[in-house]
Amino acid sequence: MSATSKFALCLGTIGACHLASAQHLWYNDAGSGDIMMNDIMISATGPTTYYEVLGWNNGGEAGGYTGIQDTPNGRNYIYSIWDPSNGQAITDVYHDSTGYVEPFGGEGTGMHFLTYGYPWVLGQWYTLVTRAWDYNSHTYFGLWVKDQTAGTWRHLLTFNYPMANIRFNYAANSFLENYGGQSTGTTRHMNLKDGWKRYSGPSWGYFSQGDYDRPSTNANTGVSGNAYFMETGSSTIPSGGATGTLYTTAPGGSPTVATGQLASVTPSYSNTTKNLTVNWTTDATKAPQFGYSIQVFNNSGYTGSPLASATDTAPHIRTANLTTSSLANGIYYIKSTITDIFDQTSNVNGTSFATQTPNAVGIYGGTVSGGSATSMSASDNSRYQVASASNSVNYYAVFSGFGSGSILSGNVTVELNASATGTATISAWNNSTGAWVNVGTTSVGTSDATSTFALPSSPSQYLTSTGDAFIRVSMSRSSSFTLRNDYMRMTVNR
Repeated sequence: MSATSKFALCLGTIGACHLASAQHLWYNDAGSGDIMMNDIMISATGPTTYYEVLGWNNGGEAGGYTGIQDTPNGRNYIYSIWDPSNGQAITDVYHDSTGYVEPFGGEGTGMHFLTYGYPWVLGQWYTLVTRAWDYNSHTYFGLWVKDQTAGTWRHLLTFNYPMANIRFNYAANSFLENYGGQSTGTTRHMNLKDGWKRYSGPSWGYFSQGDYDRPSTNANTGVSGNAYFMETGSSTIPSGGATGTLYTTAPGGSPTVATGQLASVTPSYSNTTKNLTVNWTTDATKAPQFGYSIQVFNNSGYTGSPLASATDTAPHIRTANLTTSSLANGIYYIKSTITDIFDQTSNVNGTSFATQTPNAVGIYGGTVSGGSATSMSASDNSRYQVASASNSVNYYAVFSGFGSGSILSGNVTVELNASATGTATISAWNNSTGAWVNVGTTSVGTSDATSTFALPSSPSQYLTSTGDAFIRVSMSRSSSFTLRNDYMRMTVNR
């Protein structure tokens, strides 16, 4: 690569380029790869400084770079990609809420992300990982950062680059640049180690060799503690020539990163749409999520074909909606996994839900004037009806088949109308206290209205040891009336 093409990489920094104050390190990556990563630690800093951690595809399609900066506005992370040759726009799929995305111009055009809300700290190591992948005939680029002191990862962005099959093809590099030319005598010192690129296969290549170029005075480049360093400042004494080659030793055949894991999974089944929503969180101390898989089975061993599923390559998504409206009453088991940015699959996080409609009904007050328990199994205008006695209706529905064991939450949905308006009270039987507990009230009119209520705290107390539950509906007026119940469904989550 010519010196001219190397120096062109300073494009896109904030402010003008000052090549005389920049120094570069070019790694021995050979071939196309989809992941690059590098660790950085700043020992000393000064204003208007760009510490580039990774650059790629210099002068080619999807050329870009990422790193950290010390600017008049504070310390930031930056990620930049130049516009594609087809003239279409790069779009922002996701970016961390602490930062912002905007186009840049002046030295070519493109899109970049900046965040000052997650500032880096002197003397601390950070890992930056960028990945390119195919999605809907485009190429997506992502950036993740690990704060090695805190031990936590953060997903900073996903960009949609409107061309297919783009990868990190060549010119992996790092640089130190005083882009504003300020405080030239101030020492700036960056350290880089554990640089890797993943090729097809997959196989990993280590940045074991770095070719450097630097100013002939007040600048130095070298290796210390198996880490490359670049330094500038009036007190900096050069060692060796203005160009040369440095070497480090790979710590193994590939990077070692703890496999990404789910921290929590929370299912939520809608009693009205009969569809399932699954929300989850991930363990920030493990490798970040790249994709997810949510599958629903009718057995705890997850055997056979899933009855419903949702999968996607979407690093930022933490909610999946599954169509389960065709499922019959019963217990269903949810198998949730994530794949991390290094294509490692997490352990299975198993949850379940059970959903039932009434299988029996009992009367405390009033007279059954139509229908039965099964009339409440669907919202179909086939109603269970109770005529008031002493201007009051009081009955309970029995739900069975929830299975044994504690539950995390539960809810009940009722659809009611009456021959005259009033207010109905919905209660659940607490098996621990032996008493009905009010879970809510709902206005009842002459047309059907649906309401959903959550079980109170300690929801397991509202299931018997054999998996039964009891929900009471009561309503009183100053005159006689008939209460009609078109639909009831109860769901519990484990």
